[in-house]
Amino acid sequence: MRKIIGLIGLISLIGHIPSEANSFIADAYAYFSLGVIYDQDGKIKEAIEEYKKADKIQTNAEIKSSLAIDYFTLGNLSRAKKYAKEALILDSTCTQAHFILGKIYF
Repeated sequence: MRKIIGLIGLISLIGHIPSEANSFIADAYAYFSLGVIYDQDGKIKEAIEEYKKADKIQTNAEIKSSLAIDYFTLGNLSRAKKYAKEALILDSTCTQAHFILGKIYF
């Protein structure tokens, strides 16, 4: 469910961006979508790689929090914390990032 909301957010961005930038956003969306599919298949390391590709193109809290969740799942708490904090810088209301930080600290 968390990923579907992010996909909707990325889709809505495409309509509000000049056409020359749409291809970049579409690329980010494609990488993010592939990361979602890998996550659903339990292929966390592959998902991380796709999220990183998306993040290089279009940084947002959803991508950062997806990275945080996956790193947390793998037990890499320092990277999980890093990406969760980055997500909160981009969007202080990102509940996924708050959740991961709460799991790390408590």
